[in-house]
Amino acid sequence: MAGSRLVQFLVIGAAIFAVAPRPKSAYDIEIKGERLAALHAARAQKSGGPDLGGKADEEVDQRELEDEILYREGLRLGLDKNDGIVRQRVVQKVLFLAEELEGASTPANEEDLRAFFVANQTAWAVPARIHFRQVFAHDSSVFTTWAAGSRTDDPPPGEPSPVGAELDEGLDRVESTLGADFANAVAAAPEGEWVGPIRSPYGYHLVRVLSHAPPRLPELAEVRNRVVEAFSLTRREKATADFLEDAFRRYRVEIDGKRLTAFKPSRRTAFRSVQSGED
Repeated sequence: MAGSRLVQFLVIGAAIFAVAPRPKSAYDIEIKGERLAALHAARAQKSGGPDLGGKADEEVDQRELEDEILYREGLRLGLDKNDGIVRQRVVQKVLFLAEELEGASTPANEEDLRAFFVANQTAWAVPARIHFRQVFAHDSSVFTTWAAGSRTDDPPPGEPSPVGAELDEGLDRVESTLGADFANAVAAAPEGEWVGPIRSPYGYHLVRVLSHAPPRLPELAEVRNRVVEAFSLTRREKATADFLEDAFRRYRVEIDGKRLTAFKPSRRTAFRSVQSGED
């Protein structure tokens, strides 16, 4: 009787084993149709034309299978160990994961965007602006007679200016182009009068200021694109920092034999300037 029960148990067990799904091994390759469809769509988008299917899709499928086989062989041969390229790829994937977990890549809602703008409005301050005409010469002696006179007449013609005869720029741009001393001099010059000569790295200038515009804080509409970009970057940096701080608590860290007990994440994000087919 006991032997009969054992035989029945073995038969049932064998039947269950035969129909049960076997655990996957490193040598099982399964490529989902959804994955291939996504790759076909990405290929069509990259080519800029319609999705022609056929041979083009077959080439995509072939490449995906070959890549998977090569990847598995690389793992089998241990080529992923101590490999800087593989390490950085994994780091980038985890950075993407950290950002996605906090929803940092989702579009900003208007309320959050405006609050961020108000809190950081000075970062987008519009610098003082100046509009002026100028006469240029490499040698200040060109202006000697005019400078010694009443200055009521228009100045001499001068020479071709390396920065143009008339500028309407932010004072910061004027400074970066013509130097701080020049920018300070034109900022202090009265409107409507020829003054100078004022020295710059290029030579000497006679300047007539047409208008001054003081620095001001902008409206959100004026700098919206820049605010959206900064808000997105700030959220991504915060998401990464939160992820790293939480992960750090799970590790015991020693640097050159000394235990590290405090950790402050840097401002880093996932690298997005070049997207792969998987991103």
